[in-house]
Amino acid sequence: MMPYKDILVLLDDSKSCADRIGFAVDLAKAHEAHLTGLYVIPSPEVPGMVLSLIPDEILAERRRLGEARAEEVVDRFRAAAEREGVSFESRVERSAPSDAASVVALHARYADLAVLGQQNPSDPDAPSIPPEDVLLTSGRPALIVPYIGLLSTPGSRLMIAWDAGREATRAVHDALPFLVRAESVHILCVNPKSSASGHGPEPGADIARHLARHSVRAEVEQMHVPDLSTGDAILARLADLSIDLLVTGAYGHSRMRELILGGVTRQLLKSMTVPVFMSH
Repeated sequence: MMPYKDILVLLDDSKSCADRIGFAVDLAKAHEAHLTGLYVIPSPEVPGMVLSLIPDEILAERRRLGEARAEEVVDRFRAAAEREGVSFESRVERSAPSDAASVVALHARYADLAVLGQQNPSDPDAPSIPPEDVLLTSGRPALIVPYIGLLSTPGSRLMIAWDAGREATRAVHDALPFLVRAESVHILCVNPKSSASGHGPEPGADIARHLARHSVRAEVEQMHVPDLSTGDAILARLADLSIDLLVTGAYGHSRMRELILGGVTRQLLKSMTVPVFMSH
């Protein structure tokens, strides 16, 4: 297990960014990690012919406003990091909105973990960069902070949504620095089926045994709720057990299938109540 030594946090103008910065700073301090704050200034997506008709002074003013907003957010990030004595740096990039996720993913590839924000449809200044787009293209794990805020510092009471799949396996491995520090770890298997190629004879037992070898003591729960979706079952148990961090794989099916039919990943990203640690 390698500790997190290089963490990236996405900065933006949303109301929830302050919580995200605070969480990322606390995380960097706890792991003695270097923290990078990244702000992406959106560039107008207009055809070149139309762009040539816009007066230079209007384009210059738009750039000035974008840089001013970036500077304001970055200053808040710097103040928070300096206050806690965290090693940090800030970066500002420009990108068309359609390319912004790729820009963030590129920076995330050179970090151990990316701290992102949940999209909030009711906040006009909410991040427009879908966290799942960064997760799917960066090759790195992401920790997504809900826009409703944080009731406490996450990481004390963890839940693993375990389906014995490749994505969940990756997530558990990537989350080991959290798991070894947690006060309690709960492994939840929703409607599991015993099989030689999946869960094995006792769903959840194999991953609990593996974690025990990393000095992580975990409780296993098999939840049989055929009339409830997996996402609803997970969300219900998060509340029942006062969990403060969920570890799960992302997009076990093809993303297109989940977009059409729905899916656990989409439901959790839409209705999350606690930070969600995801790997793909």
